[in-house]
Amino acid sequence: MVNLSMPMPTPDTGGIPYSKHLSKKRKGLTSDEIAERSNLSRGTVIHHLTTLAEQGLIQVEDKKYKLRVQDLETLVQDIHKEINLVLKELEDAAEELDEVLL
Repeated sequence: MVNLSMPMPTPDTGGIPYSKHLSKKRKGLTSDEIAERSNLSRGTVIHHLTTLAEQGLIQVEDKKYKLRVQDLETLVQDIHKEINLVLKELEDAAEELDEVLL
């Protein structure tokens, strides 16, 4: 599950959103590079990157991090498709249970 309450740096707090640096068009960045560009500690960056990688939102290749898709809009569209598949499976299971129980 994605933790939407995870604080992301913004320009007005002195940081730069990770997504700007993680675009798939780029070759990816190391945690040190992201920390430097976002004005966050490396530990904080690694914590967030680990969570994002565990959720499948970013990829790690050769110790470099990048989005799993070209841009954030495509990422949101992919997540939407995945959610719809899960919801369809839940609806099917609910229908089967209703047939057995009712």
